Amino acid sequence: MMARATPSLALALFAAIAAPTGAGPLDEAIAATRPCEALPGFDRTDAVRIERVDLTVRRDVIAFRAEGDFACTASGSAFIRGNLTARARIAADLDAATCELREQSVELAHLGGTAGALLAPRKADLEALLSATLATAIAAECRRSLGAWID
Repeated sequence: MMARATPSLALALFAAIAAPTGAGPLDEAIAATRPCEALPGFDRTDAVRIERVDLTVRRDVIAFRAEGDFACTASGSAFIRGNLTARARIAADLDAATCELREQSVELAHLGGTAGALLAPRKADLEALLSATLATAIAAECRRSLGAWID
């Protein structure tokens, strides 16, 4: 049996991979989930840029908060044409020993691009779709960073 990660160790390891320095592991992990493809009508994630990450540990919970921008494109074959840009605020609370998600949310702001106004009335639906996609990536990145420390 392997040792379980302590909250402070979990925080240190997860923070090391989540630091927003250009296209880091977190940007890449989120981009790899192809978040734009989860949105109706979009078929390409053009960019993911995490600008701020806050990590805190409260007892056995890693509280992860991130803010960044993403850009999507709809090709000519999609029913929506054009692009979408948005600022996303991501929140996830994870178990410090196992990286299991306890809570998650995504809040979108500044919907822009040629499709931003069209999709603004569906913002809550878009947030729900992205929440599931992005939170899964965050939990996977936490597990990867803790590696051998998790049973």
